[in-house]
Amino acid sequence: LQGAILETAGRILEVAQVQSPVPLQQLANAEPFHLVYLLGSLLGLAAEKEQALLEVRSTLEALRLMHGYLVHELQ
Repeated sequence: LQGAILETAGRILEVAQVQSPVPLQQLANAEPFHLVYLLGSLLGLAAEKEQALLEVRSTLEALRLMHGYLVHELQ
């Protein structure tokens, strides 16, 4: 799931022509919560979505939520 998130985020950044301060490949081994929070900030998610990410209780839930946000943004 973390790999799918990085791939989708990369496509979004490419389409939006946004330069990541850190190459996404370097985030492949990042701690999942750190990855989710960094991408939320980098992609400028709405405050409600960022708050929802902060409120999740598990890593898997955070990854699933971020993946859903990214897929929605890409469409």
